[in-house]
Amino acid sequence: MIEENLTLSGNAAYKRGDYVAALEFYKRAADSGTRVRLALCLLLTGETTAAGSLLEQVTRDEPQNSLAATALACAFEVQGNLSEAGKWYRSVISSSSSSGLAYLNLGYLMFIHGNTQGAANCLQQCLDAPPTSIPVPLHLPSFDLAKLPKPPTGASDRVASNACLMLGLKLQEAGRFELAASCFLLAIQWDRVNFSAYGALAASRKMTGQDQPFINSLIQLSKRPNLVHTDRARLYFSLGKAFDDLGDYETSISYYDGAHKEILAEATPYNQSGFQAEVDSIIEKYDVATCTAQEVSGSDSAMPLLIVGMMRSGTSLVEQILSSHPEVAAGDELAFWRDFGFRQLSTGIRPPIKEEAAQIADAYLKLLRAIDPDAARVTDKMPHNFLAVGLIHRIFPNARIVCCRRNPIDTCLSIYMTDFRHPIPFANEREDLAFFHRQFERLAAHWRKFIPADRYIEVQHEDVLGKREETTRRLVDFCGLEWDDNCLAPEKNLRAVKTASVVQVRQAVRATDNPRWKRYEPWLGALSELANQPQ
Repeated sequence: MIEENLTLSGNAAYKRGDYVAALEFYKRAADSGTRVRLALCLLLTGETTAAGSLLEQVTRDEPQNSLAATALACAFEVQGNLSEAGKWYRSVISSSSSSGLAYLNLGYLMFIHGNTQGAANCLQQCLDAPPTSIPVPLHLPSFDLAKLPKPPTGASDRVASNACLMLGLKLQEAGRFELAASCFLLAIQWDRVNFSAYGALAASRKMTGQDQPFINSLIQLSKRPNLVHTDRARLYFSLGKAFDDLGDYETSISYYDGAHKEILAEATPYNQSGFQAEVDSIIEKYDVATCTAQEVSGSDSAMPLLIVGMMRSGTSLVEQILSSHPEVAAGDELAFWRDFGFRQLSTGIRPPIKEEAAQIADAYLKLLRAIDPDAARVTDKMPHNFLAVGLIHRIFPNARIVCCRRNPIDTCLSIYMTDFRHPIPFANEREDLAFFHRQFERLAAHWRKFIPADRYIEVQHEDVLGKREETTRRLVDFCGLEWDDNCLAPEKNLRAVKTASVVQVRQAVRATDNPRWKRYEPWLGALSELANQPQ
């Protein structure tokens, strides 16, 4: 018990970036299962030789331990042995699916040594990679902005520009916002028409009157003839955000409307009837008898911790809060249920039979354990998993499911104002957004009725902000965990954050006085119909 408590205390210190304290806890625990984290703490407190020796021992004992191999590469990189670091990064990439950090750091090393195309290829691979439990200071551990190649006068290179852009995005995920902004500016210098770099820079911080020259350049770029629809839409999203920051809401909404008009020029109209039929089928197939049946399940594991809800409803903040707990690891948005065809299973003739459920459960647990094998809970905050709650409960009857809710107009308006990496089919028209939210409410009411209260909980975003301790304690208790004060300081959680809320979750939690939608009330259109919808 003493050893377990020491390990948990070490995990808590490790997550908040207190590596000196974590190191002492891990040393006292003498737990062989924490050797990699012990080595990482040694590395991050300057004891690089001891860290390297321990990691070499772990990689000999556990040749398949990609986390240890990646950490060893980081140790060589910190020591300046870039050749050996590159060799180990390549070894991880060739032998493991959990190689996102190896791709990232190898991409940086390639870039500073002139291999622009190789760097861009590696950095592209890392963007979609699953998270790891390596702390964010070792994302680009030897990063030096001055070492990044600068464009010759008059030169333009989209590959180099994209490499800078992707480095900036990874730095932003790690909370290194000033360095990220510098990378975005360098990306623009490499290619003056890399509109994604302009968008990333606009989204990275609050615009002020001092940014008027940058805003003017966005306006001029948006007026260029022959722009493809996606490029003009990206510029319009950036301008919408800039004018929102400046408090000019009428101009802001006009640019957001323009962005969606550009997207609609190439998009297929949203199929409301098709989605309603899908929801109807889910409700029919996953009724009280199915959801409470005991004879078929895939696993009795309580490791899965699902965070679901509408996009932009506070799922990232809830994950940040819960993953601040020493026994919880953050899995971010995992595509597992989509990749396993949960819609086909959810809406098919029958729920999965025992053999299917066991196969799916084994694959999912393998994915979660790859993120952190020692965690009691691993989160999966893919919002649209609210469609698969019945299926998930059927396969994992002990999994906890947190459904996030927010003022419905604020939720839909936030979706409308977000430039998602991949277009959202229902996000381009106010009528479609309102419709989609009503279907979400139908399913949420259904799950409330049939899923046991100790397995399914709903939390209101406004309560997370305004009743912080009460709501956080309720969440931790629901997860079956002992209370930990670190959950009240999620902004200190140093995990990498890959969602559109990357800036917000790094800020201290605070209540807001007025709903955001009030600023846009004259232009709500069909969204105003949600004013009387339950929150």
